[in-house]
Amino acid sequence: MTHARPAAPCSADVDARMAQIFHAHRMPRSCEYKAGVRAMLECSEDGVLYTYPPCPFDIGTPQADAWFAGAGEARVILRDGQ
Repeated sequence: MTHARPAAPCSADVDARMAQIFHAHRMPRSCEYKAGVRAMLECSEDGVLYTYPPCPFDIGTPQADAWFAGAGEARVILRDGQ
């Protein structure tokens, strides 16, 4: 039996989740870090990651490091169901 991949979460759902994660009282994060979180959330549904998005930055750069750190936070969020 083949399981169909659910539709990606709509942009409004991801936007709301990002606003919840990066609330006003949280320590600020870079755009690259937030992009890593967003990319992972966009590739998940109901806490399940269906594909690992490619990093849009050159590996070994500070931007890529920040993106991967954000992606790592998103994996924890998805795992813990936050």
